[in-house]
Amino acid sequence: MELAFTPKPMDSLKQVLREYVCREETADTIVPDSFPDVARILGANAVAVMRSKESRSGSVSISGGIRCHVMYVAEGETAPRCLEVYLPYTLQVDNPALTEQTQIQVRCHVKSADARMVNSRKIAVRVNVCCLICGYEPTQITIFDHEALPDQLQIHQVDYAFLQPVECSERSFQVMEEISLPANRPLCGVVYRYEPTVEVLEKRIAGNKAVFKGVVRLDILYATENGALSTHLAEIPFSQYCDLQDLYDEEEMKLLMEITGCDLERATLQDGEGLQLTLHLLAQCLISRKIPMTFCEDAYALNGELLPQWQEYQFLNRLDHDVISRTLRESKELPATDVVDVQMQLDMPRVNRKGDKAEIAVPICLHALYYDDQGQLQSVNHRTEVREELSLAEDAHCFVTALAGGAPTVLPTGNSLEFRCPILLDVECMAKEDYRSLCGGEIRQIEQKKAEKPAVVIRRTQGGERLWDIAKTHNSTVERIRRANHLESEQTENGILLIPT
Repeated sequence: MELAFTPKPMDSLKQVLREYVCREETADTIVPDSFPDVARILGANAVAVMRSKESRSGSVSISGGIRCHVMYVAEGETAPRCLEVYLPYTLQVDNPALTEQTQIQVRCHVKSADARMVNSRKIAVRVNVCCLICGYEPTQITIFDHEALPDQLQIHQVDYAFLQPVECSERSFQVMEEISLPANRPLCGVVYRYEPTVEVLEKRIAGNKAVFKGVVRLDILYATENGALSTHLAEIPFSQYCDLQDLYDEEEMKLLMEITGCDLERATLQDGEGLQLTLHLLAQCLISRKIPMTFCEDAYALNGELLPQWQEYQFLNRLDHDVISRTLRESKELPATDVVDVQMQLDMPRVNRKGDKAEIAVPICLHALYYDDQGQLQSVNHRTEVREELSLAEDAHCFVTALAGGAPTVLPTGNSLEFRCPILLDVECMAKEDYRSLCGGEIRQIEQKKAEKPAVVIRRTQGGERLWDIAKTHNSTVERIRRANHLESEQTENGILLIPT
């Protein structure tokens, strides 16, 4: 007897790529003829902008540019000067699972930037850019309808609900804002650096739209009219949405925000000189839902031999998800009297497994601009890392995303600088788990003389045995055993069990 099952395909997405890719870009820049010779470098700041992403058969490429500001002191001057350098970059990942249909989501950031003097008229710039690249391939999961099967076939079914990505969506939008600087610290015209960071404060799904709200924090270092250095933090709220192809209710949404363009120009405002920000952003949404599935994990035939066919499945299941907040505090001996500016750059997280523990380390580069005890403007790079240790189940993997938990601060304390850095670690523990379900087969009849088969088997049981295993062993059914012994549970207790055959 052939068994007939009805296949039920369900659309889904399969994650085929999740990889950090880093690249170092270098460039030499010549000091303009109108500028005096360089005496010393104070530091460099950089912002990465993504221009394009493309998936091809077997590879994915990300291209963009890095806008770098180099701050230095010229010969015979005390006020710093600034040069802007643009470095294009291209990142490529080869993976045979990638196709032209793979949907790519990215998050790029600068993990370090520095500059050095080649000579008094030439500066060498070096920037490291890091990009998290995720790829999702359209796929179908086929489960099988186990209804309308012959009574002779006994099946053991288990219900699951697997969290699966089902849709990627993205939307480009623009944030424009006029920025007024404090009246007691007006702009003289020199902006040494500007660095936008994007934080999503609220996100939800409403029908066929992914709605989100957030804020752009623009950190600016500039010179005031009297030549003093000053910082200003502007916060610009935004509210946007992504269109979705399907209707959703309580699904889960992940959101990656990527900068695709950034310009800051001087502007004449109603209350005086200010700045005009034009920021281009790409919102990348990933929608996941719990998909209910019923698997027939075991089966046998009464008075017959089952020749089963099995469908194998493998799912990447999330075991745990947590956002860990940490504040790093460290000191560095330096004769500083006043701190002008501080920047923080995060490297890609490292995860090292030791037994049942996952050791997480996130390298951090801190750059501080300060005045020493002689009144000279100086700079320092401080490299450190945040560490965290978590319990990790066997065969599980830990995926970590490191984010700034707020603005870093540096305080002069006596003969040292105290660094304080708030960090957020978004940690997902995942494990690949295998499943199977009956999808077909054949039952072969077995002739058996009635005298060879007892009507009832009596056996002693131990607590915790499954009725399914006992029924399968004795060619009975779970329902017969439950009725004969007046049982409600699927497991036995210590005692005597009657097994009708």
